[in-house]
Amino acid sequence: MFRYALRASVLLSVATLSISGCSKSTTTTNSNTFAGCPTAAQGYTTNRLSGGMVQGVLVDGITGARIDLANVAGGEGVFVLVGGERYYAKPIDNRGNAKMNGEFIICDVPFTTTFPIFASVSGYMPFQSTISTANPGTSTIGVTPGNIRLFKEGTATRDVAFRLYFNSAAVADADVRLEPTSTANTFSKAGTFLAPVDSRLIPMTVKSGADGIASFASDQLVLGAEYKYTILPAPNSNLSTSTGTFIAGSTTPTAAGLTAASLYEYRVELGSKNEDLKLVSCSTASQDFESSGAITYVFNRDVQVTNPDSLTVTMASAVAAVLTTNTAANNASEQVAITVSGDKIILKPNFTTAPVEATERNIAVTFSTTNLRAASGENNKTKDLATLVTAAGASCSLTTRFFK
Repeated sequence: MFRYALRASVLLSVATLSISGCSKSTTTTNSNTFAGCPTAAQGYTTNRLSGGMVQGVLVDGITGARIDLANVAGGEGVFVLVGGERYYAKPIDNRGNAKMNGEFIICDVPFTTTFPIFASVSGYMPFQSTISTANPGTSTIGVTPGNIRLFKEGTATRDVAFRLYFNSAAVADADVRLEPTSTANTFSKAGTFLAPVDSRLIPMTVKSGADGIASFASDQLVLGAEYKYTILPAPNSNLSTSTGTFIAGSTTPTAAGLTAASLYEYRVELGSKNEDLKLVSCSTASQDFESSGAITYVFNRDVQVTNPDSLTVTMASAVAAVLTTNTAANNASEQVAITVSGDKIILKPNFTTAPVEATERNIAVTFSTTNLRAASGENNKTKDLATLVTAAGASCSLTTRFFK
């Protein structure tokens, strides 16, 4: 799991560079050493090709402000792990220019090898990635860019809470699981930065209390990161599982059924495994104006069509329009195009000759013999669409016109 979310890549290798505070003192074949930097005596001396360098800048992932490595606490900073030993970054002297804060170099890193790289600064989430060092050739300094973006601990100053309800009553003892969806961060700034890779981090799961609230500590979340949530009610509750995504620190939820009360609170209304299949809404394409005759039906549960071969269409006021002939016993309907997507179905008539507005302005089509059932869970007995439409009231119909 990634606790960080940002998008980056490592680009180029610079052939020759002179850096104040890390000047080249000696040169041998594929082996360069630098004054004030770690030497070959610092571990991994067998067949080691020393003298490679990582150079980068450490910045705040949200503000872009540079993080001054000269003032970090002991044991913190940026380092490459070589054979179990830490090669710490050396801050570049800013010579009184604060705009140069955060610039660093790591010297004497073996050539042409991939190493783990870490960054740890108080108040920020820990960072881990990998970096592949360049081969400098026989007489030049191998420099590999390693810019790093850190995100502050917590989405803000408060924890993030999920409030779970069913029929307006709090749902207790439900497991709420959060897992970042990728390394992308919606608040990332443009630039070339190392992508975080941290296999040490694991998904978070919190159980809702008697008040239906499951809280996640702010220091475990990353501002701007997209998280997948999965809500697993207690097995004896007969409530359905709910899944979706949200962006930490955003008031705009990215999943249907998720309501953001604030930057810190999200409300989820759970459904019942035993609830009867009901028609929630329906709509006709293009508001009946030069439409395709399609109707979209939305239900309270994921749905299946149980008798596609029996689906037919009747027409009124047709002049030239001709429906496709239905073929029996092939487990399909030639007269009706059926699209099923979760809790939605779309029914659309198929024509060999389509209606023409000039002569068929009053044409209408009516769908018939449509049997449905809930796709999973309990209480998924077959229902007739006509019955569900009647129960939904005057807002829904089996009939649609083509021209207004």
